[in-house]
Amino acid sequence: MERKLAAMREDAVKNLPRLIIKAENVLKLKGCRVYLAADRAEARSVLTGLFDGQKQVVRSYSETLREIGFDALMAAMDIRVTKTSVTEIIMERLEPQLAGYPFVPAQHFARAGVVKAIQDYLGIKGVAEFAELKRLLQKKIRTAVMESEFGITGSNSLAAESGTLVLAEDEGNARAVSNFPYRHIAVAGIDKLTATVEEAMTLIQGAALYGLRRNIPACISFISGPSRTGDIEFRMAYGMHGPKEVYVILLDNGRLALREQGYGEMLKCIGCGACLKTCRQLTQENDWPDLAPTMKGISLALIQGRIKRPVTLCIAGDFSCPAGITMSRFAEALIGIEPRCAGSEGKNE
Repeated sequence: MERKLAAMREDAVKNLPRLIIKAENVLKLKGCRVYLAADRAEARSVLTGLFDGQKQVVRSYSETLREIGFDALMAAMDIRVTKTSVTEIIMERLEPQLAGYPFVPAQHFARAGVVKAIQDYLGIKGVAEFAELKRLLQKKIRTAVMESEFGITGSNSLAAESGTLVLAEDEGNARAVSNFPYRHIAVAGIDKLTATVEEAMTLIQGAALYGLRRNIPACISFISGPSRTGDIEFRMAYGMHGPKEVYVILLDNGRLALREQGYGEMLKCIGCGACLKTCRQLTQENDWPDLAPTMKGISLALIQGRIKRPVTLCIAGDFSCPAGITMSRFAEALIGIEPRCAGSEGKNE
């Protein structure tokens, strides 16, 4: 599988411009409203227009939403955001440097710490029973999902051939966010594009099985446009079993520039966590806050001008990347990447 995965990611990066055009066309045919965002500012501009007049939204965890500073944008618009990832809620209080990155396990936290994290999130102190706190947390999330007009997610992968967004998670809350609100917005980095659904699933399986050796996510959703059915008198009806409107923002934000500068292989990264120790060491030694501790995350932050070149490259040990990225090539990228527009992207809020 490792060889297949590396070849698949190589082809995806090589054919990225073609996949973008294919995905855009097919998504539109499926009834989605598609936006191509060249950078963080364009993505935020699209969201600002869509959310005009809204009071609250719900979102699942997404590295791409963190990349564009989604929560800070909503705060500036005075829109209340309800987070639905329990892992993120816990880790942002107990291990904020990782803040819920999906490949990082949260099972190592003591129950007392988890209880305190949930109490802080709910704003209550009188309840200490874990089962009751869990029930209250689930109720808060469920109520917010049912009351919000917009549900916002990222996308674990996106099959261009069929215009299919694939969401993979263990809690089931991302599925609710994409399914119950009237409108669903998916913000997907163009590096998530694959040719087919089969390749999309290979990417998700590889991200789970390699690196930290996790189980394959329990909840996998395939979204190919707005909800529709022809069951009633063979007439097509929309919004029957899910959102009536689906918006897809395809985010570049330095990804094509990485290809142009000769470091496109950094986009092959599948976020499995194989390089987690190395990348965490780099972020700590170079004081790089709030970015995905992956080779792709660091490379993108460099080309976006959000972080400075590394002060040190004294990295202990090596790692085996299932996508075929080598430590030496990653080090070359850290030295050679030229910021597309240094500082123009701003820092993550």
